[in-house]
Amino acid sequence: VYNGISKLGPNSLLHKGRTMKQCMKRLSALGQLDKKIMLPGYTTAVPVLSPINDDKRFRQYNEIRIPTSNAVMFFMRDGSGSMDQYKTDIVSDIAWWIDLYISKYYKKTETVHIWHDTEAKEVSAKHFYELRYGGGTYCTSALKLMNKIIKNRYNPVKWNIYGFYFGDGESFGTDNQEFVKMLKNQLGPNTVNMFGQVEILHYAGFGESLKGYIDKRQAKGEIPHVRNASIDRPENSSWHEVFSDETKRDEEIKRVIKLLLGKDAKAQQEAKKADVKIEEVV
Repeated sequence: VYNGISKLGPNSLLHKGRTMKQCMKRLSALGQLDKKIMLPGYTTAVPVLSPINDDKRFRQYNEIRIPTSNAVMFFMRDGSGSMDQYKTDIVSDIAWWIDLYISKYYKKTETVHIWHDTEAKEVSAKHFYELRYGGGTYCTSALKLMNKIIKNRYNPVKWNIYGFYFGDGESFGTDNQEFVKMLKNQLGPNTVNMFGQVEILHYAGFGESLKGYIDKRQAKGEIPHVRNASIDRPENSSWHEVFSDETKRDEEIKRVIKLLLGKDAKAQQEAKKADVKIEEVV
């Protein structure tokens, strides 16, 4: 906004009122304010205000920074053959609630959906929830694409960045190690406000899951900005039998969301009044 005055500036920003006032001050100090001069075309002498360069004053703008808050949410999911429709429906419900919750704390929010099997790609929300049955699994591919998108579109200085990865914890080779390495380096606390990993119905006989490996790294304090949760397979019963009960299914989803974002209602309300970032209260 142009709310300042300067002695230097372009003629287009000349403040005529302040310039004439400065001229009058100068002439008054010299005792010449009432001095009259004969000008061509006049029959009598008249008082004249003739500003000099030192009298000129120019409008000057000042930059006023208006606090605002932007957030981008990256939703990533495993689209390999083991992620069937039932698991994907659970992902859909959890992501919907997370989006709704985080959006309350920011004036502007955007979402990015990343789907992957052995390779990752950015997709629409419709394809994110409906695309089924890809090939194998390479979880780190989603983080690599997320990191690339952040560099191209979302400067961490201007955006609060949240990442959420959904899968059944199955990966191959050194994928788990690469996944955590990305979270420590490229997607660390200086870039990402918070990262959530949700494991859905991991096959117990498959080996160490992604969540299991992350738990070990968290125990050593390596990735403090990461929160994880899991929907586990019930013991001595089929998960289809247990989760066919919508009430139990919803309870599991609420439990997972609370592990990722939860805090008591009073703290949430106080944070909303103070207009603070979500990661400061969850």
